Amino acid sequence: MVFHEVPKRLVLIFSLLIGFGLISMVNGLLIRMAVKCSLLSIFPLLRINEIIQNQGRRNTNNRRHVYAQMGGVGALAAYLDRNERSKGPIYFQLFVTLLTYYTMYSSSYKLWTTLMFN
Repeated sequence: MVFHEVPKRLVLIFSLLIGFGLISMVNGLLIRMAVKCSLLSIFPLLRINEIIQNQGRRNTNNRRHVYAQMGGVGALAAYLDRNERSKGPIYFQLFVTLLTYYTMYSSSYKLWTTLMFN
């Protein structure tokens, strides 16, 4: 190996590490957001459970306990329930956020592939 290639290879290794770090960071965000979005499946399941057990009456005590365990999404859902508003905006907002994270992951993966194999 010639000594004038050493800085070039060091820059390549450094850029690969930055690309790998970027993929890892975006992947962590994606997983966190996917877990947060999975909480949304509890709303229809909770309503079906209320219909089956209570013949359509709402059990607010059960809802309150479930919402308390859901963090920020539960607080927003409780607010919307108190004001008798739809949870559609929550679904839309989290869907768009998840789509944005998937786009970020795809672009960082493309960057990593370009850095690694070109």
